[in-house]
Amino acid sequence: MRKLLSAVLLVSLGGCMSANMDEVRSQGAYRTFTSQKPAKDVAQCIEYSWQDEVLSGAAADSHTEPGKDGGLTVMVDSKNFADVRQAGAGSSVAYFAEQGVPLSNRRLAALSTCL
Repeated sequence: MRKLLSAVLLVSLGGCMSANMDEVRSQGAYRTFTSQKPAKDVAQCIEYSWQDEVLSGAAADSHTEPGKDGGLTVMVDSKNFADVRQAGAGSSVAYFAEQGVPLSNRRLAALSTCL
């Protein structure tokens, strides 16, 4: 019974996070970029750079998951994430973040090194 309840809770939370991310996406990206590198390589670099303790002051829990409508999404939470998609031989990146937050600017700088 506990396993079933846990599974239902995780699914319902996932739905909430997806809805919040869709709302953030509808407001437009904070910044967009292109890269000559494949999407998988860019996403992996972003994930690792966001996990850097120097960047966040503590180990951040960023991770990569399949993105909406293809590609990959690297996320810290439902308001701070990057959608990375293959674009020809390279990739495109849409960075979504809370504006005016110093940590968002540090993540932006870290993301930029991955392009």
